[in-house]
Amino acid sequence: MKTDLIKTKVAFLLLILISVLSCSKSDGCDENSKVVLTESNYIFEGDLYKLFLNHQIDSLTARQNVLQEIIDNNQGNEETTEDLASTVSLKKETIAIDLSIPDLESLISKFAIRIPPRVGPRPGVTPSDLVYIAFYGLKEYNGVVFDVNNKIIGQTSETAKLVKDSDDKLYAVKIDLSEIFRSGSYHLKSKRIDLSGNQASYTNELSVNEK
Repeated sequence: MKTDLIKTKVAFLLLILISVLSCSKSDGCDENSKVVLTESNYIFEGDLYKLFLNHQIDSLTARQNVLQEIIDNNQGNEETTEDLASTVSLKKETIAIDLSIPDLESLISKFAIRIPPRVGPRPGVTPSDLVYIAFYGLKEYNGVVFDVNNKIIGQTSETAKLVKDSDDKLYAVKIDLSEIFRSGSYHLKSKRIDLSGNQASYTNELSVNEK
């Protein structure tokens, strides 16, 4: 009787384990339910974050140069010296974060990803037929798009799906837009949580190229 009870518990635990590890269509594991990217229907979050970080690095460099010039001209004080030290420290931290974020081209090369490379002269230029924001190495990503009047015109869905032909390395969330993008400037406010639980929020200006 006791042996039968143990066998039943083991069988039940195995059933739970199988159900947890198995993929279902609703989980986005089915090949037909994976996100299909084209040359113009997505932007890559890693490139956007690096673009933001590079702007921060440029700003910190400019501040560092100004503070150093003040000190070199014997016009600074203890507060100026402390400000310079904190600026240099923050710049080093920002550079380290930037170097740790892979761009899309390096991921395509490293993992032999076969998705179409995104069309656009730089990450901040966005196609008018934007549908997805793709990302790598994140636990969660949320994005909200604002127009120049600070009106919300789009935000990402909560469900992320695997990207087809990405060697199961990339995920994407759909951006639900309340209106079609027109040529002009918009702002994308992003929140990212990486696999280690580190959070970051940042904003990019998007220039939209209308077809």
